[in-house]
Amino acid sequence: MDLGNKRSQLELCTQLATIYHNFLMDRELSLFFYQRARAFANDLHIRRINLAPDQSFRTTA
Repeated sequence: MDLGNKRSQLELCTQLATIYHNFLMDRELSLFFYQRARAFANDLHIRRINLAPDQSFRTTA
């Protein structure tokens, strides 16, 4: 089992879920990528994925 590859896929799916959820407002694709990320997290024995928006995306007006 290649855990490095699964970890990078987990990170990619998590980032895509965050983008679709917070910025593109596409709940269906967000859920799809979140479920894929959860499957990878389960394989890697990671308990929680943080989908909170990154602080660097905040803008001050």
